[in-house]
Amino acid sequence: MSLLDLLYLEETQADAVIAAAHQWCGAHGCKITDDDGKKALAIAVRLFKSGKHGGPDVLQALTEEMAAMTSLARVSSVLVVEDEPLIALDIESVLQAEGLPVDYCASREEALKLIASQAPLVALLDFHLNDGEATDIAAELKARNVPVIFCSGVHKSDIPLEFREATWLFKPFTDQQLVDVVREALEMRDFHQQMGERA
Repeated sequence: MSLLDLLYLEETQADAVIAAAHQWCGAHGCKITDDDGKKALAIAVRLFKSGKHGGPDVLQALTEEMAAMTSLARVSSVLVVEDEPLIALDIESVLQAEGLPVDYCASREEALKLIASQAPLVALLDFHLNDGEATDIAAELKARNVPVIFCSGVHKSDIPLEFREATWLFKPFTDQQLVDVVREALEMRDFHQQMGERA
């Protein structure tokens, strides 16, 4: 998010977004120019643009999203495997604005090499990559209980049966849809881990 995004809002909306970010920063001991302040401003802009929040409830929604982001701060990384650089950059910028670190791979080979040495907490995979389908990446991640989200225009009926239960984010998608599906995957992973620890 850049300050240019504010130009696409009406003046009263831009004022409300900036005011909400300032209020959040004031309550959390930071400035709007700090990293957390910039994240708060980016989230406030996204909330306004989604059309779901406006006026006084922006601060409440912003506070809830920042709290959720903080609770996910222990995330080591979100793995993004996408061979279209502009799409990958867009996904990365949206997730980083939510405070989620991203590991990016442009090919199957690169992704398999990365996951051989470390396991992400969630993975976004384009189904068709320049060097083949992402099924072997998905199988490896599934064996490690890493949530897999296929981010593709491919229809579920065109893929092997074993992967049809995976979460799908169909292209094109909105920033909010991306954030929601990743957050849901992380929350479900945390839930399953907690249940496993209690068993």
